[in-house]
Amino acid sequence: MQLPIRLDRETYEELYRRAQLEGKSMNQMIKDLLKTHFRAAPIPRRKLREAIKRIARDDKKILEALKNI
Repeated sequence: MQLPIRLDRETYEELYRRAQLEGKSMNQMIKDLLKTHFRAAPIPRRKLREAIKRIARDDKKILEALKNI
């Protein structure tokens, strides 16, 4: 599953430079940065439950896709 991410030009260019220096693809750089972010700032269980309830109520297609992961 891919997550569409929009970056401003400055952020994109910085990530691109870092990716080149580290020999990684942009996708891998973003994936690594997202992992780091969510480890440092995890989503509280209460908020996660609320989000899942909203998905179950408002968009059952997303819930079905999550079941198949």
